[in-house]
Amino acid sequence: MQAHEDAKIFGIELPQTKSVKEKEFVVYQENWDAVQLFMMGQTQWNVGLSGLIGLRYEAFILAGGLFDVYDVKDKRDTLERLQIMEAALISITNKK
Repeated sequence: MQAHEDAKIFGIELPQTKSVKEKEFVVYQENWDAVQLFMMGQTQWNVGLSGLIGLRYEAFILAGGLFDVYDVKDKRDTLERLQIMEAALISITNKK
């Protein structure tokens, strides 16, 4: 790995990391736009001491937000799909 090689130049030994196997999954065509927006909005989370609280919807739906930038046609449907992914991610990450 490049980071390990770079660290050795400075005499630093980085700990070995576990390799993570990537999981392949299918995204149905009707969900593709929502998945792309979800990934683009990855920095738009409200976070509290207990973990993730939820997405900052204003970053998506207000004028000039991601829905406008990416010309989302069916905003209501896309928002509902985002909320499903949001709820799933919150339940997974806040369990830990």
